[in-house]
Parts: sequence; structure tokens; C-alpha cells
Amino acid sequence: VLFHRGTYRGERLIEEATIDRMGDNLYPDATFVGPGAAAGLGYSWCSWIACEGQMDCQFITSPGAFGYTPWVDRDAGYYAVLAMEADALDSGGTAFSVARMVEVRPLIEAFVARER
Repeated sequence: VLFHRGTYRGERLIEEATIDRMGDNLYPDATFVGPGAAAGLGYSWCSWIACEGQMDCQFITSPGAFGYTPWVDRDAGYYAVLAMEADALDSGGTAFSVARMVEVRPLIEAFVARER
């Protein structure tokens, strides 16, 4: 639904303006800490974003505390999920999955670009 700007199978489920708001870079000068910040992510309305100074981010993610990490990259033209579950909240599941996301993104983007 995020990738398709609020639609599913042609039906509008969420207003496009609401989806777009999730990518608004509201805090371009803020300093963030934690696993998301280590991966170059900033924070917007209910999601982490990566847009390097842009105000309208097309990369949106929301890593979970136990490692489940979905993301949407509309600029590159794909979405993905790393599904895992760490044993405990303090076991570093988020840091592990965010680091894996950073590793696989260039590989996925190269594959998607070749397939176009």
C-alpha cells in the first residue's frame, strides 16, 4: 500500500497525502542516535526515512524491535522485507536487521535496474 501510494489492486485505502506525509523530512538538521541513525536514517511521521537532505523522501522503513524490517524505495522501484525475530528486545535484533538492510539494498537496486 505504501509503495502504491495508498492503493491496493486499484482501490484507494489511504489518502495519497497521508502516504506522502510519511516521507516528509521534518527534521533535516536533527541528530539521531541508535541503529537507524547508524544507517543514515532520519525520522518522519511514524517511519524512518533516508533522503540525504531532500524534503520528500521516497525511501521509508520501520525496523521493529526484534529485527523485522520492511522498507519501500519508490525511487529504485521496489519494496522488501527482512523477516526475523531476535530472542529478546535487548539482543540487538534491530541493529542486526538494519545492518543487513544496508548490505542488501545495493544488490537489490542493481538487480531491479538490470530488469527494467
